[in-house]
Amino acid sequence: MSNKSSIRSGLYTDVIKVTDEFLGPAANRFISRKIANHLHKEPEELNVRDLKYLTNWIKIAMTLLVDDEKIMDRYMDSLRKLYKKYSK
Repeated sequence: MSNKSSIRSGLYTDVIKVTDEFLGPAANRFISRKIANHLHKEPEELNVRDLKYLTNWIKIAMTLLVDDEKIMDRYMDSLRKLYKKYSK
């Protein structure tokens, strides 16, 4: 696996881990569908440039599910930290 491929799959895995804290077992399906429907990619193709766009779609969808602003802020902050981690 190339370094780019491992970064991509690592990023996807990290997005799932962060989302799992908020959605539990539904995290993988939720993120996979957002990537497929809004980025028109396979989840393993996710890259750091996609993350900001993906985060916007996640926020839209999650605000329909979660009424607690503190939880949403914590989730979005966790996704922003991933962007910083993978942008280095």
